[in-house]
Formats: sequence, structure tokens, C-alpha cells
Amino acid sequence: MAQPPAMVPTKRFRCFACGNIIEVPQGVPKPPACPKCGAPAAMIHRIDKGPPGGRRGAGGPPWAQQG
Repeated sequence: MAQPPAMVPTKRFRCFACGNIIEVPQGVPKPPACPKCGAPAAMIHRIDKGPPGGRRGAGGPPWAQQG
């Protein structure tokens, strides 16, 4: 019996020109243009929050961190 595919975490973006929702796997950059209307990347914005901590760790500038 085949096992179901593992859930791959995704990121969600919205094209603010046409409203298209674009989902890409984590680790893949946002598309350079909307696949539906061709709007440039400047019109595509992330709409989900993403994983806790994001790419920058705890947040804040390095000189303000405790430790």
C-alpha cells in the first residue's frame, strides 16, 4: 500500500495586481512575476506569517541582543 506524500511546508504570496494566490515550497524564493497576469515581483507580497523566528533568528539588530 502506498503511503501518502509528506506535507511540504509552503509559503503563500498574493499578486496585488490580479489577486492570484501563489504557493511555493519553503526555501524557494517568490516568483519573479505572477504566473497568471505577469505582474512584476514588486506586486507580489507574502500573505502568511511564516515559521517562528523566520530567517533572522530572534530578531533585532546584532548589537541589541543579550548575551
